[in-house]
Amino acid sequence: SLLGYLITRQLTRLTKASLAVAEGRPVLKAAPEGSDDVGRLGAAFNAMQRAIAERVQQLTHASDENARIAESLRQSTAQLNAIFELSPDGFVSFDATGRITYASPAFFHMLGWAPEDVIGLDEPAFSARLARACTETAQFPGVAGLPLTAEAAGRQRQLIGLAGTGKR
Repeated sequence: SLLGYLITRQLTRLTKASLAVAEGRPVLKAAPEGSDDVGRLGAAFNAMQRAIAERVQQLTHASDENARIAESLRQSTAQLNAIFELSPDGFVSFDATGRITYASPAFFHMLGWAPEDVIGLDEPAFSARLARACTETAQFPGVAGLPLTAEAAGRQRQLIGLAGTGKR
């Protein structure tokens, strides 16, 4: 029957289009729309396809933005690493658990310590070890005694005297 063929043909097109979308292939030709059940199904399919295309575009834009941010972060990190590597001041950084994750070459040079002596130490062990390396007149108060904010740290510098080295 002609009516059965027309209905089946439209459903077959919608089935093929649905499978293409499920495989991630865009469907270039919109499904026929109409006021009957098959036409409403076609309209719903077209709306779904437009929504998917819009979401793919949003995700592509977000991915591009993330790549741009990652590159910017990589460049900033490289600049900071260069600053820390070349600075005559000693720097030590701690992770969120209070363990040392980085110490600058100047820090190791000042104290004569090796990275394996410091990296991974927790704050109390580091503070105790550094305090033992200081002179009596310029003791290290421990990390707990240092400023907690970058703003406060910018106004204050911790100067300690290292025993036996004459370095400050």
